[in-house]
Amino acid sequence: MFFLLSASAIAAGETIRALVFDGRVIVNNRIHDGGEEGAPLYANGHVYVPVRELARQMDGYTSYDPGSRTVYIDQPASGQAKASVHAADQNESLKLRLFSAQSTYAIGEPLRVWATLANTGGRRSPSCTVRR
Repeated sequence: MFFLLSASAIAAGETIRALVFDGRVIVNNRIHDGGEEGAPLYANGHVYVPVRELARQMDGYTSYDPGSRTVYIDQPASGQAKASVHAADQNESLKLRLFSAQSTYAIGEPLRVWATLANTGGRRSPSCTVRR
């Protein structure tokens, strides 16, 4: 089923006509509800889901490099390994600990690293945003 609403976009001189898709999109056994980025679109026999919303549904991250016009989608590893290397640093209110699954990596090999950040100052820390 499709809503009667439609959207048009122009990309590289080409007009694309899309309908708002009112079917269901299920990601990792969770129904995609459109979220902050809007409903999926249907065009030319394909359903298009906003990439940021899809990554969010998969507990992933997106970023965009305007210089190369490249969208990056990253999903954290599903499990943490035992840390073989760790480091910590602390100031008056925060303690940062970094962990790595191994001490050396081959060129191009994904780094398996993770971190914890704790408020140790006993008062409210300045706000920060951590995106997951």
